[in-house]
Amino acid sequence: MSKLGKKLNIIILGSVIVMLFILLSSLLVLIYKNSTALIENQLTADVEVFKASVNSHIDRSAKIAEYWSSVGMDADALENGDFSIIEKAWATQAETENDFCAILDTNGNVAWKTPNFDLVSYDAQNIISSGNSVRGLFKGENVPLSARYMGPVSKDGSNIGAIIVGFDLSEVEYLEELKEQTDAQVTIFAGKTRYATTVTNDDGTRAVGTDMAENVEETVILNGITYKGTAEILGERHYVLYEPIYDYNNDVIGAYFAGYSAEDVYAMLRGVIFTAVICAVITVLILSFVIMVIVRRFIEKPLHAVEKIASEMREGRFSVPDSRFNFANDEMGSFARKIPQRQINFHSRAFKK
Repeated sequence: MSKLGKKLNIIILGSVIVMLFILLSSLLVLIYKNSTALIENQLTADVEVFKASVNSHIDRSAKIAEYWSSVGMDADALENGDFSIIEKAWATQAETENDFCAILDTNGNVAWKTPNFDLVSYDAQNIISSGNSVRGLFKGENVPLSARYMGPVSKDGSNIGAIIVGFDLSEVEYLEELKEQTDAQVTIFAGKTRYATTVTNDDGTRAVGTDMAENVEETVILNGITYKGTAEILGERHYVLYEPIYDYNNDVIGAYFAGYSAEDVYAMLRGVIFTAVICAVITVLILSFVIMVIVRRFIEKPLHAVEKIASEMREGRFSVPDSRFNFANDEMGSFARKIPQRQINFHSRAFKK
């Protein structure tokens, strides 16, 4: 490689490296400054997935009750006092041990129920008298948080009772499925207390029955405002999002929680940075090779051809054939094409002498 070619390579490659360094530095600063916002956006999406999962249990409960009512199954059982068909139907339609059901008579008393049913404090008479169904999230004493559907049981146009179908949200299987989908720790709070969670204690037990921090409780439970930021979860720093849970009366009865361990976030950022650095190094290597090829093809080879022609003239070899090199249509090519004419002129003068 010629000295000029080496200098050009050094200058161009140096410029490329500096540019890539500036771009990489800007990218890293951008990632650092926006990492919190990116994490909060991801947590918001995770909570939306959480809410959709809970709502699916409400919808599933409603479909069971509405189907029974549409075929008169619940009304016939309540009127005849024979719930064997209801028990058979429930055995095939209940999906988890946390599903529950009850059928109430016209006075609001339980006529039939599953063993795990817990009657919450509500006025069934309103359902029976109004004929309106209610669905949503409910709080209770023995079952602090559940997804439920309540509707009237009708016979010949008259409401003769009510049906309740629901899902106790203390089950952890649906939370584990959410964790697999989102990679986040998730918790559902009944009031300020963890009712079901994927967060575990040091001994492997689930951290249920523990309360959220007081500042979070004031923001989320007392004021109904979503909390975003960082918090200590069992002594470990997390990026967290708490969103209020509203019941069918639009009262705050708990909170959805999603969070990422700060250490996991930092590990992810280190991975992103490492990947960016590797990509930058590979880019520099590829550009270096491309630049070397370009410099050799369009600069070094033409320079070598011109140098050869000039050397021949300096040595007085005017009868040497013209260079076979295919010069480009640029300044160097124009200069090289003029040399043979000079070669002819010098040769003519030398011949006359």
